[in-house]
Amino acid sequence: SFAYSLGEPRGSSRDGSTYCDVLRDVTGQRVPCRTSHATCNACIYADLEALSAPYSQASRGAIQTRVLHESVTQDAQLLEKTMSYWAALWRNGCGAPHDPYQTQSEIMPLVDGQSWRETWDEQQNERRRGQAIKVTCQGELIFSHDNKGRPFIHCEFYDKNSTRDHLLDYSPDAGLYDIDYLRALFNEDREEILAIEEGAKTLGFDPSSCCTMVTNHTSVRVKCPRTHRNQDGQLELAPMTRLRCSSLFRVYQPLEEYRTVCSKVLVVCSGQHTHPIPLPTKTPPHIRNEIFNILRHMDYDLPDLTPRRFLRHPSLLKYVESQLSNCHHPTLTDVHISLANRDHLRSYITHVQKLSFPLGTGWRGLLHLKNVHDLELPPEHRYVRLATEFPRISESSDGQEDEDSSGSPFRLVICMFPESSRRLKKAQYLQSDVGFKRIQGFQEFELGGKDMKSNITLTYCRIFLTRQTAAAHELVFHEINRIVESDTGSPLKWRHLHGTDLNDLTGILQWTSDQHGGQAKGLGLHLRQLAQQMPNRFDLHEPHRPLSTLTEYDHLRRVYRLCAVHIFRNIKTSPVNDSVKNMMRSLVCIEHSDFQGTVQEIQTS
Repeated sequence: SFAYSLGEPRGSSRDGSTYCDVLRDVTGQRVPCRTSHATCNACIYADLEALSAPYSQASRGAIQTRVLHESVTQDAQLLEKTMSYWAALWRNGCGAPHDPYQTQSEIMPLVDGQSWRETWDEQQNERRRGQAIKVTCQGELIFSHDNKGRPFIHCEFYDKNSTRDHLLDYSPDAGLYDIDYLRALFNEDREEILAIEEGAKTLGFDPSSCCTMVTNHTSVRVKCPRTHRNQDGQLELAPMTRLRCSSLFRVYQPLEEYRTVCSKVLVVCSGQHTHPIPLPTKTPPHIRNEIFNILRHMDYDLPDLTPRRFLRHPSLLKYVESQLSNCHHPTLTDVHISLANRDHLRSYITHVQKLSFPLGTGWRGLLHLKNVHDLELPPEHRYVRLATEFPRISESSDGQEDEDSSGSPFRLVICMFPESSRRLKKAQYLQSDVGFKRIQGFQEFELGGKDMKSNITLTYCRIFLTRQTAAAHELVFHEINRIVESDTGSPLKWRHLHGTDLNDLTGILQWTSDQHGGQAKGLGLHLRQLAQQMPNRFDLHEPHRPLSTLTEYDHLRRVYRLCAVHIFRNIKTSPVNDSVKNMMRSLVCIEHSDFQGTVQEIQTS
């Protein structure tokens, strides 16, 4: 690729009548070529005479000299960041949604400030090249200090008790900017601004110096991206002007049918260039490879990674700090200016995502990932144990928790390591929690419990499912039991099913869960199915009843416990008197002397 932009006049010849002595095949014979030629195609604050100095040779050393000449000290970088931050806030404003009731600013601008704002709006419209602007809050941005002395920027309409969607930025307190310079810019204190900039000239920071910004001819910019101020010290978007160049590029390419025997291309440039050597705008290959390497090692953060999340990721921050250890608060842009373009970062992320997840990150991608793990990983390291879908589950609906009006297949994913199966096999007090929705289209619940030896809570498995009916949960518990049996050699045991007497503490003693009807009944249906496989065993609590005659609710009464934490927490925060709260608490019991009467009394209180 070329750093030089090519334009009119241009032309080409494809008849194959042109031959070049340089382009030959493996036998040394010249190959017919296609020829094409094109002509090599600054800001009003630039030194046009210096920018138009001719040259006829470009080298890596010349580019390094130019970059080194433009580099500044750390103190100057701090001031440049401060001005860029201030300019960005002025360009973008508050950014909050437009509120028709907050159109009138309470801050009265000066007369010259009002005229400058009108000019500024016109320059903004030119920069957007006719693109429609999103109407946002027009409130003034204010530099302030809080009661702890911390500096921050806020919109005049921001209110922590009501309009919290307006701008509130505490980044000035993080040491990223020069506070004195930032305060002077926001307060339009011209004397202080000139004093700071005059003292910083020796450091390499001089906003009044000639601009050295040059972009390619194909750039769509109509305004200089660097910050400029006019003679009155007000922010200005300086227009870009065009530098003419008459250098001619001629390109010789073998015809397509000859490119297998001659894969080279000859580029000849004639005439002097009357503009600076264009700086490379593409990310250098070694930096790009390092970015790819960081992305490949992000594991589970990669599937839904965005440029914004990537810029804040600890792995990237560690890399930037290692590359620029002497820089104060370095960013990825400091590594290379091309990385400031988020579209470039998005393309890098997309490239690595396609390599890591060739079938995407949806259902097909998950099935592919499971197949890869089953083939490449040892059994102890396999986490996704089941990822399958079932046709519509047929069930007799006798309650709201059984309703299944969806015609789509039921998808189920169970994630657990074989070691977790062994721990689950030994567990006696289990707990399940429903309500996680981290994956679009799936509900999630986890199955965990307390390890009595270590006295810590462990998560044994995570279940992702697209339906929460009783039949769906019955299938979930059946599959978990099958996986445990496959890993340990025997299925899960339950005290009321496998115990010999009431003092035999074999198997699971208690299952605690929230009040989700589908999960509770699904567990009862699973236990009823297990009990029907034991026709000769009798119930421990009702010795005259065979286990096979117990209903799903009979099984739940023997092992299932509802979590009441949320109930008591809501009662505690309820805006009623203590006597009513006590009546509410009395309802949480197995049997109540007057349940309906208490409910009516609570409703009338």
